[in-house]
Amino acid sequence: YLAACPSEVSPLLVIEFLHRVADTFGDYFGSPTDEDAIKENFSTVYQLLEEMVDFGWPLTTEPNALQDLIRLPTVLSKVCVLFCVLVCVIFWGFESFYDSL
Repeated sequence: YLAACPSEVSPLLVIEFLHRVADTFGDYFGSPTDEDAIKENFSTVYQLLEEMVDFGWPLTTEPNALQDLIRLPTVLSKVCVLFCVLVCVIFWGFESFYDSL
């Protein structure tokens, strides 16, 4: 993982935050978390980073608090997303669904 800082920040703060992010991703997606796991769970990754960082500063990094806010991805949730996509494609056609992305 990589962090870019526009101003001078404590190096230990950045290292600790990146370590927390890696641990949290490992809890949610399995360890080691690779590029494919992040791509497959992009929505969950976005939600986690949204809760962990506020205006560029670490906010909520405790795994228990994050698990209360954001549920772990399950097979059922992935099936629900797939079902919603299929319903959209069936009712509105593939071209209109593709154009909305």
